[in-house]
Amino acid sequence: MFSYFRQTTRLLLVASAALFLSCVQEPLPMLTVGSNQWPGYEAMYLAKSMGLYEQEEIKLVEFSSATEVLDALHAGLLDAAALTLDEYLEAKIHGSDLTMVLIFDYSAGADALLAKPEIKELADLKGKKIAVESSAVGAVMLYSALAAAGLTDEDIIKVYSTPNEHVLNYDRGLVDAVVVFEPVLSQLKLLGAQPLFDSLQVPGLIVDVLAVRSTALKEKHQQIQHLVDGYFKALAWLNSDKAKALNKMAWHLGMNAEQLALALEKIHILQQDENQAMLAGDRPAIMHNIKQLTQMMRKAGLIKETDVLNHRVEPVFVMQGN
Repeated sequence: MFSYFRQTTRLLLVASAALFLSCVQEPLPMLTVGSNQWPGYEAMYLAKSMGLYEQEEIKLVEFSSATEVLDALHAGLLDAAALTLDEYLEAKIHGSDLTMVLIFDYSAGADALLAKPEIKELADLKGKKIAVESSAVGAVMLYSALAAAGLTDEDIIKVYSTPNEHVLNYDRGLVDAVVVFEPVLSQLKLLGAQPLFDSLQVPGLIVDVLAVRSTALKEKHQQIQHLVDGYFKALAWLNSDKAKALNKMAWHLGMNAEQLALALEKIHILQQDENQAMLAGDRPAIMHNIKQLTQMMRKAGLIKETDVLNHRVEPVFVMQGN
């Protein structure tokens, strides 16, 4: 009798374990997302600090420069990347099959050309050394500033350096001006650098987007949705409890909350309804920005006339509730 009871109990335990294991889903494959330091991307990292992303599901990788992000993307090390629109175009030219799924923001003064105090006007940049990152966004800002002054690349001396090197180069007097963005922009202003030109003067050109590899779009749909949902939840917290959210974000960016608040005043972060308006429809509104930027980059020689780019936008992720 005891033997029968023990055997029956064992069978029930085995059956229960089998049922439990059948209900346990296999872990989702990791979604790897790259970015450089920029306040407009920070809500992703805020979402991570809030525990909204499963560690095994979404991996955020922060690089020291946009150039490094693009290199990692081209090397196939990333499923997705936070890019400026011109970086997205550059990646497409180099063969990356990308789809836009989210618009983070557009710069409204947070990208700028700063110069030594004695340089009062853009025209005074002639013959001067200007530090700029070897990325499309740096080229776009520099081209726009020089065009506004009636100057060309031949009128200045370009010094290529990464954002984390800009402050040191300026402080040592190795350059006369710097093309830069927040948070480095605020650091240079503390050293006395004065803004001569900023992204407010080229509205719609500096736009930040989340671009996903088309293969990941199919294979990691659920993880992308979790990434976007967490991002909008973090934005909601930023809107409702700004002081606490700013403290968390500022610490990660190496700024204080006051500096970050000032920096965010120069960035228009798109909310979910704005994303829907920009990405949805047969002819998404973001295509106007792409057309405008493409024309400018062709004039600047950053894109060849023969470059034909097919753009894909997938609005489904911003249409979901979070």
